[in-house]
Amino acid sequence: MTRALRFTFVALALAAGACGSKQTEDSAPTTAQTSERPQPLPETTPPAGGSACGVAGAPETKEQCECLGGTARPDPGDGTVHCAENEKELGKIKLGIEGALCCAPAQAAP
Repeated sequence: MTRALRFTFVALALAAGACGSKQTEDSAPTTAQTSERPQPLPETTPPAGGSACGVAGAPETKEQCECLGGTARPDPGDGTVHCAENEKELGKIKLGIEGALCCAPAQAAP
Protein backbone atom coordinates (compact mmCIF):
# COMPACT_ATOMS: atom_id res chain seq x y z
CA MET A 1 0.00 0.00 0.00
CA THR A 2 2.82 2.45 0.66
CA ARG A 3 4.05 1.86 -2.85
CA ALA A 4 0.66 2.91 -4.27
CA LEU A 5 0.61 5.95 -1.99
CA ARG A 6 4.09 6.96 -3.08
CA PHE A 7 3.13 6.55 -6.72
CA THR A 8 0.07 8.81 -6.16
CA PHE A 9 2.20 11.56 -4.59
CA VAL A 10 4.74 11.40 -7.40
CA ALA A 11 1.96 11.54 -10.01
CA LEU A 12 0.37 14.55 -8.26
CA ALA A 13 3.72 16.36 -8.04
CA LEU A 14 4.36 15.85 -11.75
CA ALA A 15 0.85 16.97 -12.64
CA ALA A 16 1.18 20.12 -10.52
CA GLY A 17 4.50 20.95 -12.17
CA ALA A 18 2.98 20.56 -15.61
CA CYS A 19 0.20 23.05 -14.82
CA GLY A 20 2.56 26.05 -14.69
CA SER A 21 2.37 28.39 -17.67
CA LYS A 22 5.21 28.17 -20.13
CA GLN A 23 6.23 30.92 -22.47
CA THR A 24 6.78 29.66 -25.98
CA GLU A 25 9.82 30.73 -27.92
CA ASP A 26 7.61 32.50 -30.47
CA SER A 27 5.89 34.83 -28.01
CA ALA A 28 7.57 38.08 -27.03
CA PRO A 29 7.76 39.13 -23.40
CA THR A 30 5.29 41.79 -22.29
CA THR A 31 6.33 45.16 -20.91
CA ALA A 32 5.65 43.89 -17.39
CA GLN A 33 8.14 41.06 -17.97
CA THR A 34 10.91 43.38 -19.14
CA SER A 35 12.56 46.35 -17.51
CA GLU A 36 11.95 48.53 -20.59
CA ARG A 37 9.57 51.43 -20.35
CA PRO A 38 6.97 51.94 -23.08
CA GLN A 39 7.95 54.50 -25.68
CA PRO A 40 5.97 57.78 -25.73
CA LEU A 41 3.60 58.37 -28.61
CA PRO A 42 5.01 60.50 -31.42
CA GLU A 43 3.97 64.14 -31.59
CA THR A 44 0.99 64.60 -33.84
CA THR A 45 0.99 67.26 -36.49
CA PRO A 46 -2.15 68.79 -37.90
CA PRO A 47 -3.29 67.44 -41.25
CA ALA A 48 -2.48 69.47 -44.34
CA GLY A 49 -4.97 72.29 -44.66
CA GLY A 50 -6.36 71.64 -41.17
CA SER A 51 -5.87 72.90 -37.65
CA ALA A 52 -4.40 71.37 -34.51
CA CYS A 53 -7.94 70.15 -33.79
CA GLY A 54 -7.91 67.97 -36.89
CA VAL A 55 -10.55 70.17 -38.52
CA ALA A 56 -10.17 71.05 -42.17
CA GLY A 57 -12.80 73.68 -42.89
CA ALA A 58 -15.89 74.17 -40.74
CA PRO A 59 -16.28 72.21 -37.49
CA GLU A 60 -18.86 69.41 -37.44
CA THR A 61 -19.11 68.59 -33.71
CA LYS A 62 -19.30 70.50 -30.41
CA GLU A 63 -15.84 69.19 -29.48
CA GLN A 64 -14.31 70.49 -32.72
CA CYS A 65 -16.07 73.83 -32.23
CA GLU A 66 -14.71 74.20 -28.70
CA CYS A 67 -11.24 73.13 -29.83
CA LEU A 68 -11.28 75.98 -32.33
CA GLY A 69 -12.16 78.42 -29.54
CA GLY A 70 -15.85 78.55 -30.38
CA THR A 71 -19.05 78.08 -28.42
CA ALA A 72 -22.00 75.96 -29.50
CA ARG A 73 -25.24 77.96 -29.78
CA PRO A 74 -28.09 75.39 -29.87
CA ASP A 75 -31.01 75.96 -32.21
CA PRO A 76 -34.26 76.15 -30.19
CA GLY A 77 -36.09 74.53 -33.10
CA ASP A 78 -37.37 77.55 -34.97
CA GLY A 79 -34.17 78.44 -36.82
CA THR A 80 -33.64 81.71 -34.93
CA VAL A 81 -30.20 80.81 -33.61
CA HIS A 82 -27.44 83.27 -34.49
CA CYS A 83 -24.04 84.39 -33.25
CA ALA A 84 -23.69 87.57 -31.21
CA GLU A 85 -22.54 90.81 -32.88
CA ASN A 86 -18.96 90.41 -31.64
CA GLU A 87 -18.79 86.77 -32.82
CA LYS A 88 -18.16 85.10 -36.13
CA GLU A 89 -19.99 81.98 -37.29
CA LEU A 90 -17.57 79.09 -37.83
CA GLY A 91 -20.24 76.75 -39.14
CA LYS A 92 -23.25 74.59 -38.36
CA ILE A 93 -22.56 71.62 -36.07
CA LYS A 94 -24.36 68.45 -35.03
CA LEU A 95 -25.84 68.91 -31.57
CA GLY A 96 -29.10 67.49 -30.28
CA ILE A 97 -32.04 67.23 -32.66
CA GLU A 98 -32.00 70.69 -34.24
CA GLY A 99 -28.24 71.24 -34.45
CA ALA A 100 -26.35 74.37 -33.46
CA LEU A 101 -24.07 77.11 -34.69
CA CYS A 102 -20.43 77.28 -33.74
CA CYS A 103 -19.64 80.88 -32.83
CA ALA A 104 -16.22 82.25 -31.92
CA PRO A 105 -14.98 85.70 -30.95
CA ALA A 106 -14.36 87.66 -34.15
CA GLN A 107 -10.64 88.15 -33.46
CA ALA A 108 -10.08 84.44 -32.57
CA ALA A 109 -11.80 83.04 -35.64
CA PRO A 110 -9.49 81.09 -37.98
